[in-house]
Amino acid sequence: MALLTKGTSIPLIAPLALSATAFITIRRTRTEGLRTVARQCVAGIGIGTIIAVVVVGPFITRNVALFSEPVGPWSQSLAINHPTIRVAAANGLRN
Repeated sequence: MALLTKGTSIPLIAPLALSATAFITIRRTRTEGLRTVARQCVAGIGIGTIIAVVVVGPFITRNVALFSEPVGPWSQSLAINHPTIRVAAANGLRN
């Protein structure tokens, strides 16, 4: 859910989730077969997508109706004018 609601969480969560998924898939493929594991992966991705759309969809719909943008209003106070390592570290800690 963090990946859909907070863009700065992608560099933190995505590599961990992908590596864990790959590790589990490879281990299960050895015992259950590729077709079974592939079918279960596709089903899991589909169910996860449906859950994410149900949870985040109303918020995105509201933002589009109010601000004509799916992520809400753009404000200069929200922008990072001079990105540095220090600013990136602060954003990482807030996640």
